[in-house]
Amino acid sequence: LDNFKPVNDSYGHEVGDQLLIEVAQRIRANIREEDTVSRQGGDEFALLLGDISSFSHCGQMLKRLHQALAQPYVIDDLTVDIGASSGITFYPLDEGDIDTLLRHADQAMYQAKLAGKNRYHFFNTEQDQKTINTNTRSQEIQQGFEEGELCLYYQPKVNMKTGDVFGAEALIRWIHPEKGMIPPLEFLPSIEDSDLEIEIGQWVITEAIKQLDEWMKHGITIEISVNVSSYHLLSDTFFAHLSDALEQYPEIPSHYLQLEILESSALGDLKTVSAVIKTCRDVLGVNIALDDFGTGYSSLTHLRNLPANTIKIDQSFVRDMLDDPSDYAIIDGVIGLAESFHRDVIAEGVETTEHGLMLLLLGCHNAQGYGIARPMPASDIPLWLETYVPNKEWTKCAAQQRTVKENKIKLLMVMLEYWFHHIEDAFLSRKSNDELGVFVDYRKSNLRSWVERARQEYLFDKEWLDSLALENEKMHQLANSLCIQHKEGVNKGSSADLVELEQAYKRVTTIIANQ
Repeated sequence: LDNFKPVNDSYGHEVGDQLLIEVAQRIRANIREEDTVSRQGGDEFALLLGDISSFSHCGQMLKRLHQALAQPYVIDDLTVDIGASSGITFYPLDEGDIDTLLRHADQAMYQAKLAGKNRYHFFNTEQDQKTINTNTRSQEIQQGFEEGELCLYYQPKVNMKTGDVFGAEALIRWIHPEKGMIPPLEFLPSIEDSDLEIEIGQWVITEAIKQLDEWMKHGITIEISVNVSSYHLLSDTFFAHLSDALEQYPEIPSHYLQLEILESSALGDLKTVSAVIKTCRDVLGVNIALDDFGTGYSSLTHLRNLPANTIKIDQSFVRDMLDDPSDYAIIDGVIGLAESFHRDVIAEGVETTEHGLMLLLLGCHNAQGYGIARPMPASDIPLWLETYVPNKEWTKCAAQQRTVKENKIKLLMVMLEYWFHHIEDAFLSRKSNDELGVFVDYRKSNLRSWVERARQEYLFDKEWLDSLALENEKMHQLANSLCIQHKEGVNKGSSADLVELEQAYKRVTTIIANQ
């Protein structure tokens, strides 16, 4: 009952007892003969309702009951107003014995009171099941860990300018005996902020250092980076374990180990995180990378206060930089910030040659991603290193000396060529107009963004920029028209339909060549 205690306090227990009797009578009057009601003690009642056909059916019964209980009570010439908060759980959706069901209903009643009283609340069996599933999953991971089912894969990192392979990121995998390989995002969330997360984190560091030692014995000297969660980083045992692990392999220079700290990890306690990684860097000599940079809320604060050697540009920006002017601008800004703060920068998620060319022209030389190599078992790394051939377009692009203007023109050409070939491939493969929307809309294109930025930098003649913008817009309008015709079945997507678009493309390239 809501507001029952003030009745007792103001009018005494005799009035309170009489009120409880009238409440019980109203409850009995509003339930069916086959239903059961009992007073649990104090001002709490429990109802057992059978043959409930649906959530709404139960809700209608509770609404009618609440309305009845909220009507004024006249006791000894006193008018008393109270209400009720109810919590409901459903069996067998909520499987359990009577004590469990009562506890769940009580929890739901508490939520009803928190929500403002005089209402009912259903126990969230789905949420409770999620908790059970998480605990079960955690136990499965613990068992898999103890039975040696977890392993590390390694994704190479390269310098696109020189072609050198300088490192690899250690990435955890769960090789399940029945389900096969399980990626980290499918099991690590189940152990967040737990002792098992720390235990597995320590194992990852130890395994990575052990792998460093193994590779160095075979003449492979590359840096290994490991991801460290904030919960692990801030644990009491983190520094001691890291120090002990490095001491076990004294032949390994500690700077060959890099700790990758998620930028978002620093949000909770920037001062403490900064102190821990500074100690790891200065005392133990390991390198520090700020991972997924740009996805947090205080990137500038992090750059100023966190002693990281390297900034990793998040793959979500890199993946769409060829299509989205915002991501292109973010990457350009992050690279500029890294230079200003004297930090190295590496881009993850490099999937194509064009990704690499854009990054090189923007000033980022280091990269990892599927366009270079997918993560692989440690045993595959030696052969991969032997057969790895640097991307010739990347090394050629980086070797050429250019003025600032020439560099920007080269960047424009990379974006333009990517745009045209993407439209061409998509059109011939009969993709829908919806899929090409971002490409044919000049207002949202990288090409328009390039022109607008160039206007602000005053490096190029205004008339030339106006001419370039006009032909670019005409080219996009033509592409949009072709896509609409294709969607309506006017054309069949043959190469002949692209002749006019190719001519428009050549007009744009001619304008660029005449700069």
